[in-house]
Amino acid sequence: MDRLASLRILIAVTDNNGFRAAAQRLRISPAMVSKHVAQLEDRLGLRLLNRNSRHVSLTEEGEIYVARARRILEELEELDETLTDRSAGIRGNVSLTAPVWMANPHFVAILASFMHNHPLIRLDINLSGRRANLLDEGYDLALRVGPNREPGHISRVIGEVQFHLLASPALKKTMGDPQNREDLCGQKLLAYAGFADRQHLFFGGGADSPKLTLPVAMSSENETLLRLAALEGLGIAFLPDWLIAKDLANGKLVKVLSDDPGLTTNIHAVYPSRRLVPSRVRALIDHFASARLKV
Repeated sequence: MDRLASLRILIAVTDNNGFRAAAQRLRISPAMVSKHVAQLEDRLGLRLLNRNSRHVSLTEEGEIYVARARRILEELEELDETLTDRSAGIRGNVSLTAPVWMANPHFVAILASFMHNHPLIRLDINLSGRRANLLDEGYDLALRVGPNREPGHISRVIGEVQFHLLASPALKKTMGDPQNREDLCGQKLLAYAGFADRQHLFFGGGADSPKLTLPVAMSSENETLLRLAALEGLGIAFLPDWLIAKDLANGKLVKVLSDDPGLTTNIHAVYPSRRLVPSRVRALIDHFASARLKV
């Protein structure tokens, strides 16, 4: 039997929690699935799976074997893609997750120039605002603000964005003319739920910087919703330039602190740590870096 096929079948059994589910996923018979797994175990002289009437689980040796088998199959697939790209041009699908506020003309122009240069690539982009798990959800790449804190991932700075503390003109009028962070005490905050410490405003850009505790009126992972709430005067919000540039220009939103220079923070491309990054993913990351995502 094809040993690589047997490895793929073993991984399918563990991912689908059983022989029958793996067979349905692979569209082969349960007997064939069992035969491939048994052949691997006979070859190794080891039991890889614990079996009972309800489910299967990996033995200690099986966990080691499957983890390494996954890496081997990923590297083989990526090697195939690399060699194919050299002869036929970069092609294939790139799945990407990014913040909601990247739905703007500047970002789309950068994507357009990339797709003109690589017409055989298809982009699958999720802007839900939710912080996705790349490995579990199958994403090739994430664009995120702030440092990467995920083990097993690589982070590369590809640009920067500026954030401002904003409010509607009517709400700011009720505040008087705040000059410093102490003048904001008691104001309601429209908080980004993606931050672990969502009820604090940090001045200076880090957890060790001076901070102000504010009551949270609303929290959401969707920055567009927070912007709309700020326009309605429901509270003050910390939002990126890309999302609120027009609102600032037409006066629908104003900076809460008149001398606010904004907080500039890096945009990172985050992707799973592997020896070989698919060339289509690497090409997109390089394109972002050369375009220098910035406003």
